[in-house]
Amino acid sequence: MSALELAPPISWEALTGRMRWRQGEHVSLIGPTGAGKTTVAVELLEHRRFVAVLGTKPKDRILTRLKRDGWPVMSSLPTGFALNMNPRVIVWPRYRTLEDRAGQRRELGGALVDAFDQGGWTVFADEVHYLTRELGLGDELRQLWQMGRELNVTVVGATQRPAHVPLDMFAQPTHLFLWRTANDVDLRRLGELGTVDPRQVRAVVKSLDRSTHEFLYLHAGTGAMFRTALPPATGGAHR
Repeated sequence: MSALELAPPISWEALTGRMRWRQGEHVSLIGPTGAGKTTVAVELLEHRRFVAVLGTKPKDRILTRLKRDGWPVMSSLPTGFALNMNPRVIVWPRYRTLEDRAGQRRELGGALVDAFDQGGWTVFADEVHYLTRELGLGDELRQLWQMGRELNVTVVGATQRPAHVPLDMFAQPTHLFLWRTANDVDLRRLGELGTVDPRQVRAVVKSLDRSTHEFLYLHAGTGAMFRTALPPATGGAHR
């Protein structure tokens, strides 16, 4: 079968209608900088009520936009009355110098622990590699990935390189979004998805159109694959 037959094109609206994304089911987005991972993730988060976005960069255009749209920046996840007032929050610790990373680890790690304790949250981790390798929060993320269904917690995780993140980012998600790569190491790592023929996934990923920010959607449970892209009016400047 050709790459187009393996993953037929579909509109973004049709795809989100097919996803049947349930709370507790994880999402992973894997692609290079500028591909559109964060933009796709923010579109997906519109379908969730209790959302915590973890900010890791000193400056972040999309998080600044969310803040401007009314998402409060907090140092921990809200509870009780505050939770009802602020069900969609940004945890964005100060990061101006390398010395700030201890505080960054403390606040972001605390948010992951809070999500585990409270349940019901959708946590968006935009830089999984940074959280696991640089801040040492791999154990916290692994617990959420592995216990998500029982805790009713969803992790939406994004990373540039599939070769340098925990295996749980591939083994646990139900929904995966993959952008074009020709890197042999990255393509081999995609073979660890487990539920589909890795040769077919690699063939489709290599055929994606980078100029249109096309990406592959893969349902890990059924093996269904579709290629799509965000509408231009939605996608805007990609990240």
